[in-house]
Amino acid sequence: MPKGFSLIETLVVVGMLALLASVSMVVGVQAFSRSSVKDDRDLLVGVLQKARSEAMHDVCTTEGCVGPSAFGVHINSREIVLFEGTSYNPQDSHSESFVAESAATHFSGTSNIVFAATSGDAASTSITVSNGTEVVSTVTIGTLGQISWSY
Repeated sequence: MPKGFSLIETLVVVGMLALLASVSMVVGVQAFSRSSVKDDRDLLVGVLQKARSEAMHDVCTTEGCVGPSAFGVHINSREIVLFEGTSYNPQDSHSESFVAESAATHFSGTSNIVFAATSGDAASTSITVSNGTEVVSTVTIGTLGQISWSY
């Protein structure tokens, strides 16, 4: 009696392993992409919380600033900018810029959110965070400045 495996049996097992490996790679890449975009969503939420906190606590970072100041966040497709005042000025050297880590991350929705001085109130709005093909999360800002997000 011959011992061992036939060529057909070996090819079937190798084919099944290759199929299993390709499916797990697709799932792994998608999970990594979502995780990276969620990290960028957390960055956005952190910058929004910082802007609200600074507006509520009378922080003044610019020269010649007197009294409480509003703070805001300017958002474009991949960059988040924390600024002082009621409007975004790209030439302001006191603005802090944060860039999304994942090249797949895209922010869409309102481009400027301003938190009022001392109260932290803001206009109600939402920002969608996506990885280019699907929406990963939505960040919502309420009229009283509440910041919430979906997973």
